[in-house]
Formats: sequence, structure tokens, C-alpha cells
Amino acid sequence: MNADRRSTREQDRKMVYELDGRPSLSTAVPLGLQHVLAMFTSNLAPILIIAGVCGLSGADTVTMVQCAMFVSGLTTFIQLYPLRLGSRYQVGARLPIVMGTSFTFVPTASAVGAAGGIGAVLGGCLAGSLVEVFMGFFYKYIRRFFPPLVVSCTLVTIGVNLLGIGVDYFAGGAGAADYGSLKNLAAASFVLVIVILLQRFGAGLAKNAAILIGLVAGYILAAVLGGAIITVFGMILINGIKMIAKAGFSERNILVMGLTFVFGIGVPAHPEAVAQLPGFIRFIFNDAVTATCIVAIIANVLFPMKDAADIEKAKEAMLG
Repeated sequence: MNADRRSTREQDRKMVYELDGRPSLSTAVPLGLQHVLAMFTSNLAPILIIAGVCGLSGADTVTMVQCAMFVSGLTTFIQLYPLRLGSRYQVGARLPIVMGTSFTFVPTASAVGAAGGIGAVLGGCLAGSLVEVFMGFFYKYIRRFFPPLVVSCTLVTIGVNLLGIGVDYFAGGAGAADYGSLKNLAAASFVLVIVILLQRFGAGLAKNAAILIGLVAGYILAAVLGGAIITVFGMILINGIKMIAKAGFSERNILVMGLTFVFGIGVPAHPEAVAQLPGFIRFIFNDAVTATCIVAIIANVLFPMKDAADIEKAKEAMLG
């Protein structure tokens, strides 16, 4: 009997990592809940941030969250069970890829939302998604423009921008009458401690749902949201730094990074420096993430990798 149970558990563990594996419910349900809880939080926080920037009502915010969750589930199913388009093409990767909102777009979407409201954010998302679909057909030809150094520099800039947003929420929300009050700082700190303890010492469901548990414990105020997500923003920045480290600090890479951060982060922080330039240039440097990505691509093309060691490290960084 014990041998049979051990054999069943071993089979379950193997099937968890098989694309078409069918583990028992006792294995599948807890693992499924872990994924759902982790996915729920990463979908929820960006929506709440953008809704707050755009000044949406509670009802509109709930609608946005519901729509995001529905589309996230739908597109995740399509990734797992692709839609066939004839004999050669399909929509979906036939892999368990969880789709959803992303913190990557929060800095840019926040700037757009502050200037044009939620309509501008949704319109930008629609236009951007069509561009992504178009790029997907030609990605094998253009991926050389997005080596690890370009991706990592962009990720660092996203992290830096998100830290500012996280601190604002930690203090109660930008523009709040009680910004920086002891009440807000205490609530955010309380949630932060819960998240840290669960992520450090928790396991399974508790660890994966740490941010969600923190939000529930703090009743989802602005400061509570800041306390829950500020560590996530820090980790995004660190992941960018880790990618840079894997790509290496050769003279060529240092030059590319130097140019990228000077013009990608420095110039957008002082928009008056380009106020006399043509409109399309001002538009590029209006957003640090956009500027960083574009400058990194241009610098990477102007100073291509020629050293064999650099090329090898770039390959390792892309894989790891």
C-alpha cells in the first residue's frame, strides 16, 4: 500500500511538468490555486494604480478589474489551447503561459492617464496591441535589436520609475490631503511587514498569495496598496540589474549603458532641456521608459558587439 502511494506521488510530480500531464486533484488543486493567487495580485495592482491616477469611481474601478480578470483568463486558455488558422498558423503557443496585466506599462500608462484620462490609456493600449501583433510576424528579423542589454536597461528604468509610484502610494497616494501622515505610513508598514514575513518564511499558498493577503489585511487603501507592492517594484529594478550583470561590463557595454541612462533617464527628468527641439523629439523624451528603450536600441546598433566574449555573455543572459 505504501509503495503504491509513493508510486502515485512520484507520477504526480512528473506529470506536473508535462504539458499534457493529468496529476491527481490532490496535487492539481493546490498548485492551481497558487498560480491563480499569484496571477490575481499581479493583475489587480496595476489596474488599481491606473484607476487612481485617472480618478475613476469605485464602480468603474471594479469594472476594470473584472474586465482584466476575464480577458486574462480567456487569453491564458488561448495560449494553452491555440486557435488554429489554417494548416500553418495558430493563435497561442500551446504552453501554460499565464497572460494578464503588467507592471511594465504602469509608468507610461500613468503619464498618459494623468494627461488624457482613462480613454487615452485604453486607446494607447489598443494601438500598442495592434503594433505588437504586427511585430510578432516579423520578430525573428527584428529581435537582434532587442539584446539583453537593451531589455535590461529598459527594465532598470521601469523599476526606477515604479519606485517613485510605490513611495507615493506608501505615503497615501500622490495629491492626497493626508499624504505622508502617520496613519498612512503605519498602514503601509503593517502590510509591508506581513508581505515580507510571508515571502521569507511562508510556503506554498501563503507565500504565493503574500501580496494578496497583505492587501486583504489592510483593507485595500492607497497606503495599503503601496505597502503591498513596493517590494515588487524593487525586485523589478534588481532583475534589470541582474540582467546587466549577466551581459557583462565590457567597455562597449558600459558605453551603451552610459548613453542610454543619460538620455533615457536624465533628459526626461529635465524636459525643459529639449523644449526647443522638434515635437517628435520632445515626445520621445517625454517618457523615460520610451526614451530609454529607443536610445538603447540606437546605441546598440551604433556600437555593435564584436568581441566574442560579449556575444557569448549576451547569449547566456538571454537564456538565463
